[in-house]
Amino acid sequence: MDIEELIGRIKEGDNVALETLYETYAPMMRNVCVNITNEDEDIVNDLVQMAFIRAYYSIFQLRDASKFGEWVATITKNVALKHLAQKRKMPLVPFSSTMEEEMDNGRAVSSDSLLAEKDLLELIDQLPKGYGRVFRMSVIEGYSH
Repeated sequence: MDIEELIGRIKEGDNVALETLYETYAPMMRNVCVNITNEDEDIVNDLVQMAFIRAYYSIFQLRDASKFGEWVATITKNVALKHLAQKRKMPLVPFSSTMEEEMDNGRAVSSDSLLAEKDLLELIDQLPKGYGRVFRMSVIEGYSH
């Protein structure tokens, strides 16, 4: 089946055609993400999923269905670059490594460096009502989401 027919069927709501399109282009999209981000498989799969969702919701804007491969590669590249930009803005430091560094430096974690329970509860009370309630139920009271 050619790409124009496949995209035409997708525009008509054919989910089998959508699955075929995904299975056909997902490996190429993964390669684009890996080449740009050098991330692990889970993150790459998430990026491919985001890119494919964007492509799906924008498929009616595609003028020439024969250029779908180039079009979806561009969308994938933009998603991967956006991921890298967000990653640079907010570097993550695992909590466990912070604690290990303090232990390695010979500094024990003292109760002075931790928030008092009263202070923590006051901070939770400053959250918007729904967020505070969910936080209390989940973290403090042990309920699951």
